[in-house]
Amino acid sequence: QGGKTMQIDIIEPLRIFREHYEKQSSELKKKCKKIVGEIADSKKVVEKEKQGYITNSAHYEKIQLALDELVDSADVSSASYSSSIKEKTIKALEKKELMDRSMLDYQKGVEMANKKLEEKSKEYDTQIETLLELEESRIG
Repeated sequence: QGGKTMQIDIIEPLRIFREHYEKQSSELKKKCKKIVGEIADSKKVVEKEKQGYITNSAHYEKIQLALDELVDSADVSSASYSSSIKEKTIKALEKKELMDRSMLDYQKGVEMANKKLEEKSKEYDTQIETLLELEESRIG
């Protein structure tokens, strides 16, 4: 009879508490990992857009330098000069358009990543607070 009372009064509530604690703790840790993963994914997107901007800027700079050299060194009266200038100017404008577009994508990516970071940081803080409260209830 005493063993049965100990089972009901002490062991069973501890078992239930432990199961509840482990389940909640596991769920909170999963949520925290997911949040960290989402933030990391946002950073990867921004880095990709940054690299696109850097690449397009380098292409534009290269074509612009070639155009400048052509203008500075060529015989203005030749037909090939006019054709080359036109061709290089068109390429430079295309590259500039790509560069401008990638710069805007990069800026949008940074803004979105910052917004996500702010949002997810609040969510993460809430999960950590809940995890700490859970831990305090286990200890106390």
